[in-house]
Amino acid sequence: MINLIENLLPLVNKLEIMFVKVTH
Repeated sequence: MINLIENLLPLVNKLEIMFVKVTH
């Protein structure tokens, strides 16, 4: 379970950065 979260964190981070770049 922790491994899954660790794998998802970088992906979410990238999506968040892209979202911020698009909205701003």
